Amino acid sequence: MWTRPFSNGPWPWVHAAWVGALLSAGDGCGWTGDAEVPADAVARVGPRWIRQGHLDAARDDLDAFGQLRFGGEGGRRDLVASLIDAELLRQRAEAEGLDHDGRARWAAVEALAAQHLAAELERRAPRATVAADEAALAAYYSQHADEFINPERRGMRGVFFDTAEAADEALARLREGRALDELGDVVEIPPAPRDDAEFPAFHRLLFTPGLVDGDLVPSPVYVRRRLLVGRVNGLIAAAPRTLSDPTVRDEIVDRVRAPLLARARLALLEELRRSETR
Repeated sequence: MWTRPFSNGPWPWVHAAWVGALLSAGDGCGWTGDAEVPADAVARVGPRWIRQGHLDAARDDLDAFGQLRFGGEGGRRDLVASLIDAELLRQRAEAEGLDHDGRARWAAVEALAAQHLAAELERRAPRATVAADEAALAAYYSQHADEFINPERRGMRGVFFDTAEAADEALARLREGRALDELGDVVEIPPAPRDDAEFPAFHRLLFTPGLVDGDLVPSPVYVRRRLLVGRVNGLIAAAPRTLSDPTVRDEIVDRVRAPLLARARLALLEELRRSETR
């Protein structure tokens, strides 16, 4: 079981929703200063205990990527550490009187409201129900298959030069049939998709239409303020991402669920408006 005293050091970073829940709940959320160790205790932070219920609630708040991040025994330890940091932050805020600061209380109310909204929307439009509707997911994928493509990727194998004259001379020697390793130290740039925003000159030449693996890049290209001369290396053709890909499936579930969530949110807001007018 973990034990950590009150910290006088810098405030730790922690997930905002957990901080909000802690600040708004106070001692009433099940944290206790009793000396007796609770049966479901996970860690002690100063006078209070983190219990299994808090750990379960925090895990339930995580999205799919968070579930993966905090999965397994190592992930569980990291999640406990984050909850410890959240409690340290809460205790620090209490010690400095920030629990009575209106801004802190408002932030806590906002965080708690967001949690309640997420829970209510999940009740009305369960993600698991959408994820289990294979027909709806397959239909969406079929209609939007062109949006789920791994783009073509190209790499390069070449030699760096400091001057345009040396680079032009090296390119001429390659055209005559000389090997790259005769020109200097060979470097390999791994295959990557075209990104003209990040590499405007480099990728414009590397992705010259018609080039295949092993072809000479038509002219020297600037990479990291030096001139690179060489050949296309590791051309990977564009390929569809299938529905069996977990990242594709998660994205489609979110897309299919989005209009359901929007309708559920509108219905909830309408119910709240009606309740206010009664």
